[in-house]
Amino acid sequence: MGRVMRVLLLTICLSVSLFGESVKTDKIEFVYVHGFGEWRFPPAFEKKAKAYIDENNLSAHVSTYRWDSKKLNPFIVLKQWGEAKENADKEAKVFAEKVLKKYEESGSKYVIVAYSLGTRVVTKAFEHYKKPLKNLNGIYFLGAALDEDFKVAKGVLPQGMKIANYYSSVLDGALTISYSIVEGNNPGGEVGFSDDTVFDNYRTVCTHVYKGGPIQRDYSNLSEAIIDMTLFKSKVQRKMDEPNMNFEMSVWNGVVHWNDLLTVPSSGKSSYLFQHNVNTNHYRAVLIDEKGERTRKGWSGDLFALLQRFASKSKN
Repeated sequence: MGRVMRVLLLTICLSVSLFGESVKTDKIEFVYVHGFGEWRFPPAFEKKAKAYIDENNLSAHVSTYRWDSKKLNPFIVLKQWGEAKENADKEAKVFAEKVLKKYEESGSKYVIVAYSLGTRVVTKAFEHYKKPLKNLNGIYFLGAALDEDFKVAKGVLPQGMKIANYYSSVLDGALTISYSIVEGNNPGGEVGFSDDTVFDNYRTVCTHVYKGGPIQRDYSNLSEAIIDMTLFKSKVQRKMDEPNMNFEMSVWNGVVHWNDLLTVPSSGKSSYLFQHNVNTNHYRAVLIDEKGERTRKGWSGDLFALLQRFASKSKN
């Protein structure tokens, strides 16, 4: 009987292969869309995300969607910006076909992480792929190079899903100065987006450009948190460390060294804010009450553990 079963399974596998059917996988695919002038490949976000996935044996995969964003030349940067914008608009149709259509038709779970001008590629792709995205498990914008009043095509995002937009109003000088001069408007990557029906805006202390070295504050530092938040929302189980012993204490809002990651409602008008420290790379769960007072309820080097303990109990 064992031999018969093995033959049967082999026959099924061969049939699938011969008829070219795509095989659905339970892995979550993270698709990173790089920005204007990004020339390091693989980029820092992909490298850090891959290392985190491998280290923790997570059911996920990360890849970078490459497009012609121009290799930055400081002497003709304004001309290149215009060309890169045109390329982003052209690439949007290709992205709709190669990413959106691909994962929607295969039934595979995927997440989009778009950086800088890469956010234009993604949002313009929504204008080409006009069907509701059923398999999209999350979408994150990092330092978005789009006007703060930008409107996303309606009826494309899954019901109830918002774009998590991470912006930096203090340390992102590259986006703040350059975008305002060229476009004459404030970017969503600096001040957040005004359409709160589509975007959840989160303040960060990120720089726009990856500089390497021991001290880094660029958006690639959010890679681990984005993976953990996605796995948590997707109800994927994983090994995790226990949160550190916590002594409840009042805390400031963290405008110098903390990235805001996620806010979830708690009881009444209070909420939990999850934050990431850029110096120590640990996380904390802060309860913000109806008066705006902040109390640290937990901290850990493992964001997933904090989400399991505090966000699971919250009213989502």
